[in-house]
Amino acid sequence: TAFYDALSPHYNRALNGENTEGEIVLNDGIHDSSFHFSVSPLTSSEWPEGAVIFHAADTSERQVLTSALESSESRFTNLCQLVGEGCCVLDDGIILSANSHAVNLLGFDNLNEILGEDIENLLASPIKGQSLVASLTSLASGQQLVCQASNGNADSKPLNISYGSVSLLGGSGALITLSRT
Repeated sequence: TAFYDALSPHYNRALNGENTEGEIVLNDGIHDSSFHFSVSPLTSSEWPEGAVIFHAADTSERQVLTSALESSESRFTNLCQLVGEGCCVLDDGIILSANSHAVNLLGFDNLNEILGEDIENLLASPIKGQSLVASLTSLASGQQLVCQASNGNADSKPLNISYGSVSLLGGSGALITLSRT
């Protein structure tokens, strides 16, 4: 009955001619199940008045992955806050996560200012004619690249950048660390 009680308002809206959708989580004490659903009125003359279409997709696996990702990101964030260097996680050169030290070294005040930004726009490649990411990926283990932050608010002192590969939900990404020279 909990399932019906949760859906009842959506059925009522559909019976009044509205299209509605939502997410529902069911907990039977053993397992959590989640569904994304939509309820729409059927207006065709082939169907009796008051008929609705109910469509649901099981999103339980997505919820588990989301929870695992949030847990992993939380552990990464906590670890990076303990490290004295700046840390950024990149996916194809785009910043997915960073600690506050990295934000400051890149010349910004807030993490949201750099999330989703291309690292190529924030650090100048020291090798003329070569992208920053290409320069980083060509580093041997233990080597660092000396770069300059591109943001005008950044300290003018160069930064040491280290690069390493990380696994991101089955794909590959990068972890870079930033420190003062």
